[in-house]
Amino acid sequence: MEFLEVELRFYTVAILKVSHQYFGAENPNMFLFVPSEATQEKINRWGIIVRRQQDNIVLLVSSDNIDGFFKILNDEKNLTFDFYLHVNDNILAQYTDMPFDKRGKILYFSNENKKTEKKSTHKNVVQLHTQNTIQAEDWTNYKTGTLILQEPNAFLEIKNEAKQVVFSTQTTKEMPHTHINLLELSEGKYSLETNGKTTENFACISPAHAGKALALVKISIDEVWKKDMLNSFSQDANDAYRFFEMNFATRNVFWRYYLISRFETALQNTVIDTQNKTLEFTTPKEQLLKNGQTAWVFEANKSLPLQKNNIHNFQLLRKKDHKGNPIHLVLRQLPCPTVDMILPNSREKDAKVFADMVVYL
Repeated sequence: MEFLEVELRFYTVAILKVSHQYFGAENPNMFLFVPSEATQEKINRWGIIVRRQQDNIVLLVSSDNIDGFFKILNDEKNLTFDFYLHVNDNILAQYTDMPFDKRGKILYFSNENKKTEKKSTHKNVVQLHTQNTIQAEDWTNYKTGTLILQEPNAFLEIKNEAKQVVFSTQTTKEMPHTHINLLELSEGKYSLETNGKTTENFACISPAHAGKALALVKISIDEVWKKDMLNSFSQDANDAYRFFEMNFATRNVFWRYYLISRFETALQNTVIDTQNKTLEFTTPKEQLLKNGQTAWVFEANKSLPLQKNNIHNFQLLRKKDHKGNPIHLVLRQLPCPTVDMILPNSREKDAKVFADMVVYL
């Protein structure tokens, strides 16, 4: 009996990748991309192969399905994938530049009007946010289920990202209420217009991901990308994929040390040497703590980015001579903050965020 050997090749369609400044070059291995129901149905129907790696997801098509994929690219009108980004870390906000309270909000990313760049690591890179890292502008309110509006004598419209009207109605004084079933809309970004003026922008998401997903990512295959894949795959090449990047910024916090000693005079005339001319700690002040102990408090004059691996070497000195040399070294290296030490000064949006560290001498 003869066996026919078939060598399968796999062609990359897209890669979605998340990184975080706090971890440096390390992969935190805590992010998970979950396809929406509609996208999962497309993946199954189109024969797309999904591979999940550390903090990324790879979409592939095999060589035995390439003709079918070509037909889909040519015939399908809605060449869009929607993914929800989930994170397995309930203290992400402690060390990430993001709102502490994100109730009712979600990050929204789309490759519409995003520039594809040629980079050495990956040929076709698309950064899904405008700035180098994810910013406040990338957050939006989300809505799900039924949207109830109360606006008398108003012409209401809901438009998608392409500015196409997906819903419209005219209210009256007698009937000012409008109920909109958002489940009839596809997931994505929408704007609500009242009498021709935009009154709200929001993301429409699945109830299954409301309050759980960190982001909604919408990836659309445009004509340029489609042409690249048709040309590349037909020549048995694998260089037409798009590499979509999302990069979280680490949180900047003000370091604050509470130094406690058994001896009353042990911390008098002490300074923290940062070995950095632009970074200083305040002259220490005595403070009575809630537990009755007295601490000497040092506060940094500017915020510092949190990092998993400490790159700072702060020393506690008794004082310095006229040449800047330490007369007495009290502590060779002060600790760096951990993520559970992060505390906002208030609930205000732009409030200072402190990292408080208690050190016993």
